[in-house]
Amino acid sequence: MHNNPLVTVICLCYNHAEFVVEALESVINQSHSKVELIIADDFSTDNSVEVIQKWLVQHPEIPFIANTQNLGNTKTFNKCLKLAQGEYIIDLAADDVLLVDC
Repeated sequence: MHNNPLVTVICLCYNHAEFVVEALESVINQSHSKVELIIADDFSTDNSVEVIQKWLVQHPEIPFIANTQNLGNTKTFNKCLKLAQGEYIIDLAADDVLLVDC
């Protein structure tokens, strides 16, 4: 185990346009220095994808998966998990936030 391990946060969104930016900001503002963020949208019917894409303009290095059909949380999470590099994984719903020292 490392003293400063990489932590992957997988943020799953489904119709959370109103909340997703706050959730994403809570991830990138962590006090832990090694955080990888992966975002997925599970074919939202609101404007979540557009909100996320607009936010990603300032964060182009962050991977984003936009499903072309609704797969459900488990299948969407597993798609993201294949990209994860972290020693630890956090599952974050896009309508939640992480405290700065999570």
